[in-house]
Amino acid sequence: MNRKQRKELKLITGEQFKRAMLAGIGTVLARQDYLNKINVFPVPDSDTGTNMAITLSTIAEKISHKSFKTFSDLLADIADSALQGARGNSGAILAQFFQGLSEASKDEKHLTIFNFPLLILQGASAAKTALATPREGTILSVIHAFASALDQNKNKHNALWPLFIIALKAAEHALKETPKQLEILRKAGVVDAGGQGFVDFLHGIKTFIETDKLPELKFKDTDDESKEPDYIELNTKFRYCTECLIINEKNNIDLAILRKELARFGDSLIVAGSAAKTKIHIHSNEPDKLFEYCQKYGILQNQKADDMIHQQKLHKKHPHVAILTDSGADIPKDLIDSLNIHIVPLSVQFGDETFIDKISMNSKQFYQKLKTSSHHPKTSQPPAAEFNRLYHYLNSHYDGGVLAMHMSGKISGTLAASRLAAKQITDPTPQVLDTLNCCGGQGLLVTYAAQMAKDGHNIDEIVKTIKRLTPKTTLIAAFPSLKFGVRGGRVSRQKKWLSDFLRLSPVVGMNAEGEIKMQGILKGKKNLDKKLAQYVFARYSKHQRYRICVVHADAAANGQQLLSRLLSHYHKVEASYMVNCGAVIGTHSGPDCLAVAMQALD
Repeated sequence: MNRKQRKELKLITGEQFKRAMLAGIGTVLARQDYLNKINVFPVPDSDTGTNMAITLSTIAEKISHKSFKTFSDLLADIADSALQGARGNSGAILAQFFQGLSEASKDEKHLTIFNFPLLILQGASAAKTALATPREGTILSVIHAFASALDQNKNKHNALWPLFIIALKAAEHALKETPKQLEILRKAGVVDAGGQGFVDFLHGIKTFIETDKLPELKFKDTDDESKEPDYIELNTKFRYCTECLIINEKNNIDLAILRKELARFGDSLIVAGSAAKTKIHIHSNEPDKLFEYCQKYGILQNQKADDMIHQQKLHKKHPHVAILTDSGADIPKDLIDSLNIHIVPLSVQFGDETFIDKISMNSKQFYQKLKTSSHHPKTSQPPAAEFNRLYHYLNSHYDGGVLAMHMSGKISGTLAASRLAAKQITDPTPQVLDTLNCCGGQGLLVTYAAQMAKDGHNIDEIVKTIKRLTPKTTLIAAFPSLKFGVRGGRVSRQKKWLSDFLRLSPVVGMNAEGEIKMQGILKGKKNLDKKLAQYVFARYSKHQRYRICVVHADAAANGQQLLSRLLSHYHKVEASYMVNCGAVIGTHSGPDCLAVAMQALD
């Protein structure tokens, strides 16, 4: 579009606006690393760029290959996909901004000099309304400045382009003012990351209109050499950045009432969307109670609870290689924190209730519900989109690559989802390993890899070592009852009856192909710790060096006795720990199961 055409531009079709949107999105995707770098508010967890990029890329995926008859049809798809893909504080605010645009557009066929200011004002108002406690000096201030400039100058111009340029300059000025409005920004010497992302989005649109060229829709590092902000200690009493999407088929969610009710669960609360589909974002210490409360309003989707303390440690010195695993790995919390292990959780479903494994439902809560629920639980793998989000985030913080280590592909689709997402990531592509294990065995391999990363080994050295240790890492578990195996459909009633009649405790384990197979039986159902220890003694030489993990299914006393027996027998143990068994194995074993993971180091 030449200068004269721009100057006289009075109308934009849905298709033209779609291309402009894609241009703005492409610019933000290219800037995600820089936006992460300057992210210090509301918490310095370095994920604003990734969250905005994920939110906007969801829009791009929805609209890029579709044609739209009207401008309002396009905005409806933009709003819906933004709400579906919204991540983080800035992502949720953007989603509500687009929701406001969509609701105001009604049957508008085109974007014009007359409706443009009104739509943006409605979007800005909706974005501000979504927050329980809106703050000046944030993306809200930048959006408001853009909207106000459009409104104040709408009668001074008869074309869209000069009006847009004036409003863009107002947004840029508002962005520069954010450090004066928020002390944390001033101390860090940065502008608001969300506000910067919105200005970047507008600049992408401006460049497209000037050049008619769309940028590549790809996450990439812009190699920005600007000084990183000084390290800022996380100053919040809430640990988890918690989100979910509520689907209400009755279309009767009152967002104002819900916002008021959820305020007691934490801060940085955003309630965005509509009466039928509502996005919740909040910083909380009780994601489990929050999700339980939100279920009163409808079906929950896209639940997540990111550990902001864990994320914020990335501002400090950390290993060059990121180690990622799934919640099928049973690892003590103190080791997860000290070794900087990143975990993508599986989902656990009891009937219509869905929980985030080990976050909104810890292992103890899982076994309590397992005993009382009329529904047998099911576990489901994280979607590839969640791996995609994590891989982009970790790539932007680790210069030595990402190593993902998952439970056996023979027992879960988690490995396949991770590999699918990894293929879409470049610079560098994450390496994904099948541990051919789960539970404590998977945990031993992951913690070994994480210790190597902490000690400064590169990703190739770590992968080579883990591949060598994988066949030397085994898991065996004793089931005192087959009741839950029958409920889950993995065991026949006849086998359970025979096991109960003969008072036998089956022993299962992982074979070399990563399959869970029957390995033996223990006579009797009492003193399981002693019998399983003797079973281990008969199969593992006491002259080797080992790392040992004992896993118990809500049977800590028995687990501790088992660990003590093992440590009394094996004298070359380099590391040992005990952990409560998660839902992946617990779904089938039920409570009171005991397991031993052995890792031979010689």
